[in-house]
Amino acid sequence: MNHPFKRVAVAVLLGASLGFVLPAQAAAPVDFEPDAAVATAAVSLTADYKLDTEMVVRNWVLCISRAFAQQLAEARQTSARAALATYNDLKAEKSCGRFSEMRVILQAPVYGDSSDRLSVGGDALVFEALVDLAGNWASAYVVSGSLPSQ
Repeated sequence: MNHPFKRVAVAVLLGASLGFVLPAQAAAPVDFEPDAAVATAAVSLTADYKLDTEMVVRNWVLCISRAFAQQLAEARQTSARAALATYNDLKAEKSCGRFSEMRVILQAPVYGDSSDRLSVGGDALVFEALVDLAGNWASAYVVSGSLPSQ
């Protein structure tokens, strides 16, 4: 699944979709501070996601590399504002993009766990995943809980 063509396909499809999916979300007002219910719910995120199971996720971020996904998750541990600034930089570079909805099969968690979130206050998890892009499954990295909800 880690064919170079699939990585390139993810990058091309991500770049093409950024122009269509993100502008409507970018115009929406952003609540920078997560509420207590969201922070409490984040503690059980890893238990909520089953590996090797197809699912539809909403408002997750797709990144073309593990390094970019981890950079976003680390920024989220600092603050929601830092995550948003990092995301805007990665989006401008066409390295990551937020999708209102995408079909994924989570392969393995690669960054973040409940003890990280409890001690630091972030709520982002990074998974290696298969992502359905235009009917083709491609290997990529997805980040949950990385940006403020809209």
